[in-house]
Amino acid sequence: MTEYSAFGGAKRKSPRKSSHKSPKKSRSSGKKRAVGSRSSVARGGSSSTSGGLSLGHGLFRSKDGRIKSSKVSKLAKSRFAKNPKLKDRAKAVKEAFAAVKKARKGNQKINSSQIVKSPFDAVRNPSRYLK
Repeated sequence: MTEYSAFGGAKRKSPRKSSHKSPKKSRSSGKKRAVGSRSSVARGGSSSTSGGLSLGHGLFRSKDGRIKSSKVSKLAKSRFAKNPKLKDRAKAVKEAFAAVKKARKGNQKINSSQIVKSPFDAVRNPSRYLK
């Protein structure tokens, strides 16, 4: 007697599975590529980027985990240090984020000057948020 499925056709018997599993072949490490992306250089898959940067010689991993060019990073830091307007703006944005966080956290009363519609409002008008 044949069994029928709920959909009208005859039920199929599933083939038996073998208990013996074939061993997997181990991956060969392969050669290191000469040129690759920053991430592949950081992982060790390539020796350098197309621009000639390698880990330790031109590339480094920042504290937030990004792979950056050491030369460009130093240049940006020095430019930021020399620009007082940029420092003030960054400080204002930081304080604006803190004010928003404080207002959301405890529903505390804060000054109308500290209430920010958006933290990026501080970018447009930094003098309002500087103490």
